[in-house]
Amino acid sequence: MITSEEDKTVLSEIFKLGRSLEKRTYVCLSHIQKIIDDNKGIQTSEYIMRSFISRNKCLMRNRKSRRNCKVCHMSKDLSELYHIYSKNVRIVLMVGCILSGTHSVKQAMDYTTNINAATCYSHRKESIDIIFEQLKIENKQEIFQCPVPVMGSLMDIAKNFDPNFTVDQFILAFNKLSMKRPNV
Repeated sequence: MITSEEDKTVLSEIFKLGRSLEKRTYVCLSHIQKIIDDNKGIQTSEYIMRSFISRNKCLMRNRKSRRNCKVCHMSKDLSELYHIYSKNVRIVLMVGCILSGTHSVKQAMDYTTNINAATCYSHRKESIDIIFEQLKIENKQEIFQCPVPVMGSLMDIAKNFDPNFTVDQFILAFNKLSMKRPNV
């Protein structure tokens, strides 16, 4: 929100409004960034413009990149999200979400078709834990010893997304999901 009369004057001139701005003025941060970028190299003698740029430059520097988690749709800092680029890994994550009851097959279908699926670390962990629980295993190495019939219920869910999805693909994708690396 812009409250300073000096800032309102600067915005009126930049955006050529010709009228004074109302009492409660809201300006998008990207517009403030554009004003700062456009006037960065210009030597201006106007104190008001310099004041506006210096006050808002600090605001722009401290702004963190945010994205929405594609599972819970909450806005999070980029550092709090796990980026999943592999469709198979997204399928495994959604199998966990379906097992935990947070998603239906239709909701999960939308997620698996999303190219860049940023997901909270907590959803990743929940999916891994629920799959461990379903398979009655305690660590990811034990998944290699799981008999195919035990994996049957998980594969039934996974085949909703890709009818050609195999147990080997599931195991590989599960291992990628459970790695410490943030981007898969």
